[in-house]
Amino acid sequence: IPLIDIIGAPRFQERYELEVSDLYDADDQTTYQQLLLRYANHIGKPIAGEKSPRNEFFYDNILQFLPDSDVFFLHMVRNPFDVLASFKNAPFRGSVATDEATIETISHEWARSLSIGSVRAALNPGRYRLVIFETLTSDTDAEVASICQFLEVDSEERRMQEMSDYAGHDDNTSFRGVDKADRGSTR
Repeated sequence: IPLIDIIGAPRFQERYELEVSDLYDADDQTTYQQLLLRYANHIGKPIAGEKSPRNEFFYDNILQFLPDSDVFFLHMVRNPFDVLASFKNAPFRGSVATDEATIETISHEWARSLSIGSVRAALNPGRYRLVIFETLTSDTDAEVASICQFLEVDSEERRMQEMSDYAGHDDNTSFRGVDKADRGSTR
């Protein structure tokens, strides 16, 4: 999908509240770079970042769009059973009729993602980092310190604890509206 089709969509405009009309005639590389910079500026961040799921599958495109940039990839991987439990209970995903095929697809994509991340992290350890979600949650301080060192940024513990970047959000979960007893976590 060309980026112009994405940024011109009303949903994009409503969600990100960015002025992008000057990008309608721009090439995809310029559009991508400008979106990252404008969004970072919009939320008051000095460093542009992009956290869409599945970016590992677009690694080469991202590098092509940011040829002169210092690009760091943090690739988060989670226990596959928790991924499936999250997918199953997310109110915006799947349906009873397609759960079996969807679970198979998600499982395949998880394995593919882990393989891609493992190889890229081994080949380019200074630019690509595989982060295991369970390590992040079980040894948060050490893992956050290690991630910040990798990204060459200072840790901002107070901001993380206050969830200052989630203003207006009670949490960051796909389980909203699902009873905790029905979430299906492996823990």
